[in-house]
Amino acid sequence: MTSLPPLPLLLAGPILRRVEPGLVTVWVALSRAASVGLTLWEGRVKAGAPSPHARSSPDAATLRVGAHLHITTVTLSIAPTSAKRLRPGQLYAYDITITESTSGKQHNLASLDLLRDGPTRNGSADALAKAHLALGHRDDFLPSFALPPERLEDLQVAYGSCRRLINVHDDAMVWLDDLLLVNDNYDNPTRRPHQLFLGGDQIYADDVSFVHLQVLNRLGKQLIGTVPVPLEHDFQTDTTGSIEHLLVDHAMERVTTTGSFPDGYLPVEGTQRLPADLMNFPAAHRLDLTRKEAQLTSTDGHSHLLSLGEFAAMYVSVWSNACWPDPDDWPVLAEFMPSHERPPMLPQHLTPALRLDQDDKLDERTRAYHREVSDLNRFAAGLPKVRRALANIPTYMVFDDHD
Repeated sequence: MTSLPPLPLLLAGPILRRVEPGLVTVWVALSRAASVGLTLWEGRVKAGAPSPHARSSPDAATLRVGAHLHITTVTLSIAPTSAKRLRPGQLYAYDITITESTSGKQHNLASLDLLRDGPTRNGSADALAKAHLALGHRDDFLPSFALPPERLEDLQVAYGSCRRLINVHDDAMVWLDDLLLVNDNYDNPTRRPHQLFLGGDQIYADDVSFVHLQVLNRLGKQLIGTVPVPLEHDFQTDTTGSIEHLLVDHAMERVTTTGSFPDGYLPVEGTQRLPADLMNFPAAHRLDLTRKEAQLTSTDGHSHLLSLGEFAAMYVSVWSNACWPDPDDWPVLAEFMPSHERPPMLPQHLTPALRLDQDDKLDERTRAYHREVSDLNRFAAGLPKVRRALANIPTYMVFDDHD
């Protein structure tokens, strides 16, 4: 049976959000409830530097979205009459303090291993360590930012839109970190990007890899919550069920009998409330449901995100690699094949969580599988740079149709 791995404490972030002369806001997503504080210094400094410029008060409590999804934005405010108002032409560095609600244990960016190049545990076990780049661009330095400059011609604004994971092109958000690195721009308050505007389509909820959806559904269940389910079918690969349910008028029923079309699905009429899992809503088989049931217009919805957990897992996954599988840990091809088509060399106990169309040829499916895994691994390889860029550039986001 598939067991759900533990989650890191810091699922995504820190993401630097709204920055003005009188406030600084930072966003984080955690797997456990906590309160988060924000401390600011003038200049680029190392962790633990003395004489901070300002501190947030009180700390911001996280909002519980699911069993293991707690988010917050912590804001440091500076009074309009204060001499500590932030100024253009000046670099500022920041650190966050996370105090877990249950244990009282405290963490900061240094203790979370986020200020050095190399695998970081994100506040959890060594086994969960993922590739990482020092958020301050040099070992032990804190992430930093600069306000827009006084002269308009010195303003550096970046814009992005339509970020789609499965793509023949590299992730352009990686270039934002490259801009900070060129000529050590992170040390220059005039040359570094001052603001990043993301004009929608932070994700593509409709155009999702059928391989990635396997991982997103599993992660989504962890984030929102699970319930134990009995082992009832030979095609089950997981005994943890989702607490999320979806109400549908046209469901799919698993075909378990042997015959011409084993491991398939048949439509079932009548309103049903079904667990948001891959047995009821299999990857690569969601297009009719989204077009007819939800009245969505996308023609790419074969593996459309449906549940809150799947959406949350996708957003966490595009801003951080903390919850990504290692390159060798993607679901194997056998999990996407009807049992009667599996070659003998593939493990027979890995019964499929879905069935591709029966007339798909094995070689076409194999090529699609390896192409998507390759695209996903290439995307994940750039996430440490994306995470660092989002920690160092004030970022403003809006939703669009694919979100």
